[in-house]
Amino acid sequence: MLWQWWQQTYFEQPYWALLFLLLPLVYKYYHAGLNAGYRTIFVQPRFHGLYAVIRSGKFGLLVALCSSIVVATQPYILTTQQTTSGEGIDIMLCMDISGSMTEKDFTPTRLAAAKTVAEDFVNKRPGDRIGLVVFSARAYTLCPLTVQHATLVQQIRSVESGILGNDGTAIGTGLATSVVRLAAAKPSSRVIILLTDGNDFGGVVPSNQAIALAQQNQVKVYTIGINNANGEKHELLAKIAASTGGKYFEANDYNALQQVYNAIDGIEKSTVTVLEKNSKQYQFSFWIVVSALCFGWFIITQCLTLRLFPLA
Repeated sequence: MLWQWWQQTYFEQPYWALLFLLLPLVYKYYHAGLNAGYRTIFVQPRFHGLYAVIRSGKFGLLVALCSSIVVATQPYILTTQQTTSGEGIDIMLCMDISGSMTEKDFTPTRLAAAKTVAEDFVNKRPGDRIGLVVFSARAYTLCPLTVQHATLVQQIRSVESGILGNDGTAIGTGLATSVVRLAAAKPSSRVIILLTDGNDFGGVVPSNQAIALAQQNQVKVYTIGINNANGEKHELLAKIAASTGGKYFEANDYNALQQVYNAIDGIEKSTVTVLEKNSKQYQFSFWIVVSALCFGWFIITQCLTLRLFPLA
């Protein structure tokens, strides 16, 4: 719990933390002053089991001093509120997760590279609604359209080949599922980015039917064919892009794939302006209470248990 607090906490006056370096000297001075010229007698308390606790009053002093120093540093948690204005674009990422996507001709694998580049793309478009459909022999909407991009990024990271069972590359099914998910969006803002490394087979929706569905719903499809080592044009992907007003891309390595997403990002410009407002939530209360309780603990233990007599 304290570690999580530390990770998300900032300090307005951090230089006060230098006082922690003086705590050993304070404790040594206190201990020496308490015993110099005096004999200290600890009176056994009436209740068994409390003796060690009462004797540990010095520990309470140490905790109280530490808490007071933390208060002096003025800890706070920074919260960010975002407001958007303008009109964004609805984008559905349609990603092939068939068995061949685990090939290691990309670094480290085709699927891992696709996930990393997709995550970077999402982070560059804070004002757009973006979703994720994955497909192999069948398709599944892993994340519907959302502006909560942190949730989408977690879903992208969780993608693994084989989670949909039977292998295959059902491009038509993946495309049709993505179109359906965009049906409620405005016609001028419907975009699909379809990425695959194979030919269409194993699905229940023919590719021609999926293309017709995209045309009817005025969905623009950008297609990406990866691992096209021979330089041959992927005819189906080129047809999908041309039929829907999109564009067909090829990517043979990680850098090329990153450039493809950058190109799409440059083409599909949204008019959304994102404004961020930061506010500070000071974290005083807990440490003030701890400091007060520990100082009280120290004072009470000293009053109840210590009797000082001059040394003869």
